[in-house]
Amino acid sequence: MKTSSYAAAPRLLLALALLALACGPLDLARQILAGLATTPTPTASFELHESSIWYVTKEGDDANSCDSPVQACLTIAEAIGRADDDDIINIGAGVFVEAMSGQQALGIIDDLVLRGSGAGVTIIDGDGARGGILVSGDARVVISNLTVRNTVAGAPGNCISIRSDASARVENVVVENCAPSGIEHISSGLVMLVNVQATRAAGTGVVNGGEMAIEGGRFFANGSNGISSYGEITIRDAVIEDNTLDGLSLGGQALVQDSIIFNNGFISPNHSGVGVSGAVALNNVQITDNEYGVSVFEGGSLAMLGGEIVNSRKIGLEIDAAASASLTEVLMRGNGIIFAETSIPGHISNRGTLEVIRSRLLSSYNGALLNFETGVFVLRESTIEDSGGSLAPIFNHSGGSGLIEGSLLANNHASTSVIDNRGDLTLINSTVSGNLGGGIYATDGSLSISYVTIADNTGIGLVSQSGAGAVAQIDNVLVARNGIEDCQFSTAAGVVPPPLSGVNIDTDGRCRFGLTYAPADLLLDVLADNGGFTLTHALLPGSPAIEAATGACPATDQRGEPYSRPFGPACDVGAYEAGGTGLSLEATIEFETVTPTPEAPDEPLLTVDIDTGCFTGPGPGWAYLLTVKAGTTLKLVGYGFQPGWYVAQHPTAQGVLCWLAEKDVTPNVPLESLRLIAIPPKSTATPEATKPPERDGRETSTPQPNPTNTPCSPNDPNCP
Repeated sequence: MKTSSYAAAPRLLLALALLALACGPLDLARQILAGLATTPTPTASFELHESSIWYVTKEGDDANSCDSPVQACLTIAEAIGRADDDDIINIGAGVFVEAMSGQQALGIIDDLVLRGSGAGVTIIDGDGARGGILVSGDARVVISNLTVRNTVAGAPGNCISIRSDASARVENVVVENCAPSGIEHISSGLVMLVNVQATRAAGTGVVNGGEMAIEGGRFFANGSNGISSYGEITIRDAVIEDNTLDGLSLGGQALVQDSIIFNNGFISPNHSGVGVSGAVALNNVQITDNEYGVSVFEGGSLAMLGGEIVNSRKIGLEIDAAASASLTEVLMRGNGIIFAETSIPGHISNRGTLEVIRSRLLSSYNGALLNFETGVFVLRESTIEDSGGSLAPIFNHSGGSGLIEGSLLANNHASTSVIDNRGDLTLINSTVSGNLGGGIYATDGSLSISYVTIADNTGIGLVSQSGAGAVAQIDNVLVARNGIEDCQFSTAAGVVPPPLSGVNIDTDGRCRFGLTYAPADLLLDVLADNGGFTLTHALLPGSPAIEAATGACPATDQRGEPYSRPFGPACDVGAYEAGGTGLSLEATIEFETVTPTPEAPDEPLLTVDIDTGCFTGPGPGWAYLLTVKAGTTLKLVGYGFQPGWYVAQHPTAQGVLCWLAEKDVTPNVPLESLRLIAIPPKSTATPEATKPPERDGRETSTPQPNPTNTPCSPNDPNCP
């Protein structure tokens, strides 16, 4: 067998990326995928030593010498018969219907270049009676600048077939109206497709059973799948659209980068933009407007970095039992329109293992994540927002387990609570805010929440009718300003209240935490961008939740690095750590040498030296409150993160803070003794406790009762 000079590069690429993915661990999959983000797709380079160039034209004659344009052959088959290894056949313009017997194809067994005059100019036509091009043996072949069309199934069928030990580079080629498939590769050699179009095949546009690399091209309107692979494949910068079944059907090992998978699976329902049954990595792939977005079948493993899954008519991502998926920095939006108001989710249905990191699950028509009894999921540093329908944005079935960490569930408008837990679920460093149907509903199973903020939901913040039977732990949690009430725990005889640890705070006393503050006194800001991957409710200076937590706390708050906990002698209650930037005061501000006062006064004070403005933040970029007259003494709260600003209590409005220019005031305590105050969000409104604004302008509806139907899979015959 001849050796190919270009086979090593893609095999090395696949060995690094795809074999590692097949090992299973999601962390390893992401590492390999990230390392391949800048790896170039290999290009084929043939070391062919040209011995002869042959010519074929519509004006030629097979009795000619075929070695010049004026002595060209009439048929391609004649030129192939005359050619030896490393020869080139140039084919002129025209439609070539080769006079082969039965369903035979143009057979190539030597190293050869078959070069047309352009894909729209040189056409090899099977005429509905015969095959196209068959490359076999150990040949190395280049096929370029032509169209192959109208072939029939049979011996061997397909527009281009690569078999045995052959290798091929197919470039600037169109295959159309082929049967059974456009291009079939089942050889032991490498096949490269560069700027290929495969369309209107009776079956699949491209079938790969070996090693294949695809660069560019369009695979569309085929009778089955756009591309099917059960070997090893890399795909880059391709468009796969309008195919009857799956856009991509990927077994074996696959890496897909910078590609678009659009509008597949509609003619034959229950198919996907991408079907995964092997080890598959998707890097910056746009999966949009398909019947299903991605389906990961039993035994399949998906690692998706960047890109999006949007506007799937049914489910955006389905994960079978004994399958796994990892999404990192992925956008999901507008999935599940056909399942609105049913028990089937829009974004994700999980029966296997799921990890979602730094991703955004937005505007699902019916629930964002349905975790079944066999499902295990992790949601980290991610946002679930604007989910609607009758299914809770997160529904965790009995037997299912999950971890939500550093994440935000906000402004959802489902008719039920934002979380309906019936399995084992842990929330750490997360926020549940502004949801129409309520916050967390613990029906059964075991729920543990630690350093969580539940605020401004229009329904009930935290519900448990089974007490300790459904809630295992409430630890340093802040529940505030919820519309109906902050908590609703069963008081039935024999029901043990949920166990408490640390310091827990509410604003209406209904949680029976033992520590309640009026909403205005809590000084909890509206949901805003305070850094990190998700929005948070900041604790304003002077909040009683600051440094009130007890017991162990996470190393950071919801925002992750560098927002460290604790900032000060103790951690803050809830998901937000005031001032927690990981930078010390000494590291950010240059201080003058100050002689320490032997004893600090009972109360730090600030004297205004000249008339100066009081703002809600460090300067005119924040709301102006009033002018403080010279000689006024204010209660000193701290020093701002932005140097040059002290923070004091407003002279007349309780719970409102004044930021005053350092040059205009004099404190009565050393600067280094003061706590560092986080810079609040910019606002032109007077700082009052207000309802969080609607984030997308979408009108909300009156919450409806929780659905009585149990969420299920579309494959379940009992589903609506």
